[in-house]
Amino acid sequence: MSLLVEKVEQVRPEEISILIPEARRRTRLRRLTIAAVVMVVVAAGVAVAAQSAPRTPSVVKLAQATKLPPLIPVSIGESLSSSTVIGLSMLTPQSGYGVASTQWDNWSGRPRNSFITFTRNAGTSWQVVAPLPTALWGPLVTFISPSVGYVAGYQQAHSLIVTTDGGHRWRAVRVAGEPLTLTSSGSTVWVTSQVCVPADNGTSSMCPTTLSVFRPGATIPTNAAMIPTDGAVLGSLKKIDGAMAPTVISTQLLAQYGAMTGLASQGEDAPEVLVQTSNGGHTWRTIATPCWGKGQILARVVTPSTWYLFCAQDGGMEQGNDYIYRTITAGHSWNLLAQGHIEGLNTNGLRDNVPEVVGSNASGSVVWFSDITGVIVSSADGGQSWQYRYEGRLLAPEWTNQGFDTVGNSVFEASPYGGVLHSTNGLTWSYIGEVRKIG
Repeated sequence: MSLLVEKVEQVRPEEISILIPEARRRTRLRRLTIAAVVMVVVAAGVAVAAQSAPRTPSVVKLAQATKLPPLIPVSIGESLSSSTVIGLSMLTPQSGYGVASTQWDNWSGRPRNSFITFTRNAGTSWQVVAPLPTALWGPLVTFISPSVGYVAGYQQAHSLIVTTDGGHRWRAVRVAGEPLTLTSSGSTVWVTSQVCVPADNGTSSMCPTTLSVFRPGATIPTNAAMIPTDGAVLGSLKKIDGAMAPTVISTQLLAQYGAMTGLASQGEDAPEVLVQTSNGGHTWRTIATPCWGKGQILARVVTPSTWYLFCAQDGGMEQGNDYIYRTITAGHSWNLLAQGHIEGLNTNGLRDNVPEVVGSNASGSVVWFSDITGVIVSSADGGQSWQYRYEGRLLAPEWTNQGFDTVGNSVFEASPYGGVLHSTNGLTWSYIGEVRKIG
C-alpha cells in the first residue's frame, strides 16, 4: 500500500481531443530540432579532426579503465582458509563467524566480494555460509548468538545488515551516516556512525557521531542520538581556531561494557577527554583523564570499575610516546603503570611504540596492545612490566579497526588483508594464514 496519494484534476473529453494532436506536433518538432543539432555537431567534429590530423601516421587511443577479471564462483559449504578472513566475531574459543573475501582489486586494495563464513576449529578453516549483498572493506562484525548477527563496512554508508538465521539471509538496517564501530553486550547492539555535512569540508574529525542502540535482530534502533561534544574540548579548539572553531567533533567509542553502558573519547587533534554513558546514549558525562595533552586515548574495560587506559602520541617513523594507566574506581583516580618515550624515557619494559589496538584476558591479569607496525607487547602482571611477545611485522603489518575479540582467555584478531592472529593466554601468539599482498 502506497503512503503517497497524488491528487490529479480530471480532464474533460473535449480537452483530451485537443491536447493529444498538440502533443504529437510538439514531439515532431523536438525530434527535428535534435536531428539538426546532431548533424551540425558531427559536421563540425569532422572538420576539426581533418584540420588537426597528425603529421605522422600514429594512432592515439583513449585511456580505458582496466577491466577486472571475472569473479571466480565460490560455493556455499566450501571451505576457505583463514587467509581469506578479514573480520570475525567468535562465539566460543572454537567457533564463530567471519567475513571472508576471495578476490581483490589490486589497484584500490579493496575486496571485490564478501562471504559470511563459520569456523569450528578456532579459525583454522572457515566454511562458506552465504554470499553477502555487497563487498565489505574493514568489516565490522558482531554475533550475539549462533543465529543473530550484524555486519557492516567501516565508514561504508548503507552497508549495515542483520541476519536472524545464522547468515543465510540478510536485511538492511537503518542507521545514519557511515559506521565506525559495531558492538554488542547483553541485550543490545550498538552502532556508532559519523554523519558528515558539506560544512565539514571532508574533515571527518569534525563530523558529528551518532550512537544507535538496537535490540538483537532489529532493523530500526530503539534510540539514536548524536553524542554531544565535551565543553572543555570545544574550549581548547576555540583557543586555537577562534571563530572558525567547530561546534561539534567526532567521538570514538572505546568500549561497550553493558547493555546500556559505554566509554568513549573525544578530542582527536585537541587534548582528548573521556565521556561515559550509563543509559544507552541518552546522556553523557565527562571523566577526568590523565591522557589530557598526551595524544589519542585507547581503553580496555575489564569490569565496570577496573579499566586500562593507553595514551598514544605518534611521533612519526613508527615511534612515539605511550603512557599506560589503570583505575579500579571507574576513573575517579588513576595509577601510572609504565611509559615509553621517543627520547628514551622508558619504564617497566615499554619502548617508543604507538599503541593502536588494546586488549586483556577476562580477569585483566594479562593485558596487551598491538602497535602501528603489528608488534604485540603484553604484560603478565596487570601492567606492571611489559615484554615484546610477537614481532611479526612482516606477516601482519596492521590489524582491523574492530580490535581484539576475546572469548574467555582466547583472543582472536583478523588482518584487513586476510589471516587470523590467535592466542590462548595473551602471552604466546600464532598467526594463521598468509597476509595477501596488495598492489
